[in-house]
Amino acid sequence: MGSPIIEVGIGLLFIFLLMSILVSQINNIIKNRLNVRGAYYQQELTRLLQDPVIRDRLFNHPAIGLADINENDAIKRITAEKLADVLVDLLAGNGETLEQLENLTNSPLVNRVLDAIDNPDLRARLEQVLMAARSLPDVRLKLIDWFDGTLNRAGELYKRRMAFFSLVAGALLAVLLNVDTIYIGQSLWDDPVLRQTTVDAASVAIEQIDPNAPLPETPGEDITTASRTFNTLMELRLPMGWYVQDLSGTSPESPLWGDSRNLWNFWPANNAEWLSLLVTKIIGIALTTLAVMQGAPFWFDLLRRAGGSH
Repeated sequence: MGSPIIEVGIGLLFIFLLMSILVSQINNIIKNRLNVRGAYYQQELTRLLQDPVIRDRLFNHPAIGLADINENDAIKRITAEKLADVLVDLLAGNGETLEQLENLTNSPLVNRVLDAIDNPDLRARLEQVLMAARSLPDVRLKLIDWFDGTLNRAGELYKRRMAFFSLVAGALLAVLLNVDTIYIGQSLWDDPVLRQTTVDAASVAIEQIDPNAPLPETPGEDITTASRTFNTLMELRLPMGWYVQDLSGTSPESPLWGDSRNLWNFWPANNAEWLSLLVTKIIGIALTTLAVMQGAPFWFDLLRRAGGSH
């Protein structure tokens, strides 16, 4: 057997890895059902293209279509380059091409397009882009820059929202499953058999887990994947979860009176040490939540290094 300290560390790293993967998979389920990413792209593009006619023509263009904005995987195909090409095509119109125009600033086509835009803000923005361009490549590059800012902003909003979902999901899982870092760490230290079993499971799992593997986009498959990870966590038989047991008939010297998995111990009238148990429990669950926020790749890398040195 190796060092107990290292083995306890490996056990905790493995739990953090599984919890992080499970949170990512729960986030994926939320993303698939609510289309969070697509909603932010739709929101930001709608704000940018304030003219409903131009916006609808762009969203319904054959090169884009609503599927590119509203479907889960297709949203990844929305790029500033693609949006710029579509808008250029809309500006050309009537079978004409901007390449045929020698001077965009004096083009009747550009004036006609601008005249068709009712929203004054959008008209002013497009006019600035078009009047500064002297060729089709100029138009495309300026429109790419214009769309890039919007897509980047939507991406940042999406990342912040998913980070919030991760925090909430991690905290809820830690509370509902009672994944208490302090309690589990102490249990691993006190029980060599449990410690070795957890280390062995981690050694097997590290060869099978790919923390960077793409998450399933198919409804149903995402739930199956999360269920599989949940079962792996439960099969470790770690001291998680809650129970209620009345200890009024037992001696306060019994170790059961210090068991923070027993909800009975948290009632002030039952246990004089309820407050210290509660504070320790909050810290233990908070540590688990913060650990989960680091992400699966972080814990996988640490676990692989710890396993290699074990």
